[in-house]
Amino acid sequence: MNILHITETAKGGVGTVINKLLSNQVECSNNVSLIYPEHHGASFDKRLKVNFYPFIRTGRNIKSYYSFIKIIISVLKINKYDIIHLHSTFSGLFFRLLFCFLKTNSKIIYCPHAFPFMMKTGLLKNSLYSIIEFILQFRCDHIICVSNYEKSVAKKRLISNSKMVVVYNGIGDSSLRPSIYDSKIEDEISLNVTFIGRFDYQKGTDTLILAIRRLLNSDNLVRKYTFNIIGEGVNNNNDFDFFRSLESKNINLINHGWLEEGDISKILSTTNVVVMPSRWESFGLVVAESFRHGVPVIASYNTSLKELIEENNTGFFFKTEDDEELFTILRDLSIDDLKRLSINCKRKYIESFTSEQMFFAVNNLYKK
Repeated sequence: MNILHITETAKGGVGTVINKLLSNQVECSNNVSLIYPEHHGASFDKRLKVNFYPFIRTGRNIKSYYSFIKIIISVLKINKYDIIHLHSTFSGLFFRLLFCFLKTNSKIIYCPHAFPFMMKTGLLKNSLYSIIEFILQFRCDHIICVSNYEKSVAKKRLISNSKMVVVYNGIGDSSLRPSIYDSKIEDEISLNVTFIGRFDYQKGTDTLILAIRRLLNSDNLVRKYTFNIIGEGVNNNNDFDFFRSLESKNINLINHGWLEEGDISKILSTTNVVVMPSRWESFGLVVAESFRHGVPVIASYNTSLKELIEENNTGFFFKTEDDEELFTILRDLSIDDLKRLSINCKRKYIESFTSEQMFFAVNNLYKK
């Protein structure tokens, strides 16, 4: 089977998922190709026998879009594909518009990795996104939603139920990873907390900062906290300054920047709890990564996160944007409770979030 993956961005969860799919599809003797932004190339394993077609992307601007469209047209001229798998909304937009003019017998699979109308934005923009997605749904064969929540929102925007299929993102193989809770835990004095994501409005970085500031200003704070911050600013790769002012004798902040999966795994193996203060998520790959290590997640109570995490069983919830409630949870966490939840997290990972389950669902969709 000849498969072409197309993505306009490959940072974060999108790149992780694509890389896993490439690896599995090559292993299954498929001829696999990928169109991707050149400076996001570190997201992919170049040792794979994949036909890599990079394009120059300097941002979301006319020059980058032209480069993107140009390489799509040139690749389709020299190769024929059974499957064209589109990742992210901009790939879905440009290719499906091109598909109105290009002749191809390929099956078109579109995975938005979060529809644009799921964002917290103005009514006019949201309506425009909905209209575009409604029209372009007729230019693809199947739409992959990464959560039931995403599918339910899309149905309300008149995306055809028959076109959509829910496939949870998978992370790693089905074997579990080392956990801080695998050994006897006696230290109630310190807590190792990890945040993974972009420093932006969606990921709720501002809520986390306010919660840490409350810890900093709390009277009689006896516990010591280490916050592992994995990620970068959207516009500035070194945008960590707003965390630095929060350090004290009780609070240690470590800026790791973006890390590869293996390095993230090492940090999660020494993490007590992960924090996800996101305002919205179509899935939340961080949850799967955390559960693989048996690490409970403290998350804002919204969108798909309500679907992935169970209160006091695999994690804890706070009201979205409520930094005071997040502070209270961080202050009052019991290591014994986290250790109890850790067992449930590992079980949930095996049940729902392995890469094998994702491969099976995607490959079945290709054959439909």
